[in-house]
Amino acid sequence: MQASTVVINPPDGDMAAYIASLREVAELDLEWLAPGHGFLMAEPRRAIEGIVAHRLKREAKVVDALGRLGPTSAQSLLTAVYADVPSHLHAVALRSLTAHLLKLRDEGEAAESAGEWALARAAR
Repeated sequence: MQASTVVINPPDGDMAAYIASLREVAELDLEWLAPGHGFLMAEPRRAIEGIVAHRLKREAKVVDALGRLGPTSAQSLLTAVYADVPSHLHAVALRSLTAHLLKLRDEGEAAESAGEWALARAAR
């Protein structure tokens, strides 16, 4: 998609699978990328690497917020992690935040208990 971000919406969307698939496509010898929305994109590898970097930067914000806030709800994390996103898009952003949290959980970096998220090392 151009000029927008793809919403990764669990349980159907999986952030780890999304990032892995982007990395696989970036390794292909492509001259153009034809997104589902928008126009043909030159330099597909650069575009895909930018998308992956954006996702990992957002994930780093999630980890940072978990470290600062300690055990907290996804809603509180949303406010901290997506402060740069207009509030009318927060319901959609919560879906991608959840995808990031589930990825971090599956990687052993975060844990959820009674509706609150924390860094896994802090939850032990």
